[in-house]
Amino acid sequence: MVNLNDLTKAQFESELSFAMKGLLATPIRSLLNVLHVFVFVGFLSVAFAQPTAIVPTNCVANTYVNFSTLTWSSTRTDASNLSFAGNCKVTMDQDVTCSVIDIPGGSTIKGGSATLTVSDYFKINSGYWIPETSTVSFNSTVAFGGQATVTGSQGGNGPSIDFYNVIVPTSSVVDFGSGYDGTTPYAETNITNSLTMNGGSVITYAPFYASGSTLIYNFDYLAVPAVVGTEWAHSQTTAVKGVPHHVKVTGSSSIGFGSSANDYTCLGNLTISGDVVSDTYGTLDIENMTGDLNVTGDVVVGSSSFVGQLIMPSASGKGSLVVG
Repeated sequence: MVNLNDLTKAQFESELSFAMKGLLATPIRSLLNVLHVFVFVGFLSVAFAQPTAIVPTNCVANTYVNFSTLTWSSTRTDASNLSFAGNCKVTMDQDVTCSVIDIPGGSTIKGGSATLTVSDYFKINSGYWIPETSTVSFNSTVAFGGQATVTGSQGGNGPSIDFYNVIVPTSSVVDFGSGYDGTTPYAETNITNSLTMNGGSVITYAPFYASGSTLIYNFDYLAVPAVVGTEWAHSQTTAVKGVPHHVKVTGSSSIGFGSSANDYTCLGNLTISGDVVSDTYGTLDIENMTGDLNVTGDVVVGSSSFVGQLIMPSASGKGSLVVG
């Protein structure tokens, strides 16, 4: 009998593929395709065995070095568990793909302008993460039950973790954490520049959006608009997590609110754009919602250089677009 808690993610996927082979021809395939899960500081019923951590062997305490100059205790691959133990001070001077990033106490990592693609854990355990202008792509690879964890806090001083740019690719799912409200996961995430939804989802807890940041929808065209998820909280309160500052619907994205009776707020500008050259346009559909969409700033739909589509309510008794 297989003990799932002893499996690595790759082994679990192999076991799952074997066990579900006969079932994948059924409609549950559509369910499996969306059950890719990231959780910040949490646990699920299946805890996967993580790859053995590898550590830098040439860190100099309290001296910053470039990531590209590091040597490691074992061969580094795109599936490695990277632990920056030993009072490391590292600047990310190149793009990196890994399973785990672990920043323990005494260590500091500067993101530079690099892109970090993380398939499992982003773990801060009393160390420091300084995002600078970096991008973190949370690219889940597990059919279900995977988790990405941010443990502890920045320097032990609190749970808030800043990310400059975050990307949620197709089929990936992210939980940005509850903060210290007594509910796991305990991490608190703050988006300082952009959160781009490239076809993935946010579950349970949204991040905070800093003033001036943008929630971006940019994914392939869908005949039926995708329904806004946890990443955009329904609330008229300005100081709660999940209420975005700017919102941009671009590419060929089609997003809507379904028949929601909840009110949604955009604290800055709402931009709906596309590209005349490629004949693509973003669409925001509020036709069937009965709640209101409140935009504090401007609503911009297309321009001389790009196109966009805003579908308004078509009958009385529906919600309103409230601007200003």
